[in-house]
Amino acid sequence: MNERVEDVTSTLFFVGNFLMKNSNLYTIVPAYNAEHTIRKVVSGLLDCGLPMQIIVVDDGSSDETFDVCRQFDIRILRHERNQGKGAALRTGFRHALNEGAELLFTLDADGQHDPGDLLKLYDELNRQNLDIVIGSRMQNTKPMPFHRILSNVITSRLLSWRTGQCIEDSQSGLRLMRANVLRNITLKATKFELESELLIKADLQNFRIGTVGVHTIYQVNGTESRSYVDVMDVVRFISLYLKSLTWNRANRN
Repeated sequence: MNERVEDVTSTLFFVGNFLMKNSNLYTIVPAYNAEHTIRKVVSGLLDCGLPMQIIVVDDGSSDETFDVCRQFDIRILRHERNQGKGAALRTGFRHALNEGAELLFTLDADGQHDPGDLLKLYDELNRQNLDIVIGSRMQNTKPMPFHRILSNVITSRLLSWRTGQCIEDSQSGLRLMRANVLRNITLKATKFELESELLIKADLQNFRIGTVGVHTIYQVNGTESRSYVDVMDVVRFISLYLKSLTWNRANRN
């Protein structure tokens, strides 16, 4: 059963007999042309042992990502055209919050993250009473290409200086956050830099950010797993970072 729903930013498709699991724990998976990896990612989430509701946001994929996801009993939201990772996350956040989410995981669809690590983030959030936990791959960088390590170190140090909190792996898409964080900030970015925008604005609202080590995966089906990061993402990050220097703790926008 498909139902078209008009939205102010996109047209979304709700698909499948999504079963409510009486859980306020959600996982948001932004996906773009991920037909070769999304099946394993969703299967891993369903098997990880946490009672969660899974929302995959198909960001205008031109491959079979959407059809693969339809084989699972999960929620699928679909952008008619590609808008960017940030836009996909914002779509997922909005729907999860509207449904009463209290905790939200994010997980990339390219297979870079082990769904089995979600429990580590959950335990760390509660143990340290944190508001955001980032799954850090920087404790084992051997599988990572050098240019990924270099860009991650630079952006992580810049964000650490900007926030005054230790951001060890700013480019990790594996995160857990309390819904209160998202309800108290306004996200505007539509591309990769949204993940940095979220951290800076969360810090400006005095939310606590922490890190826990997770598996480092960079080979999927024999090739380096792909992400949203490209040269323009670096340019957008620099632009966001410079703009953020004018923000203060009274500025949510």
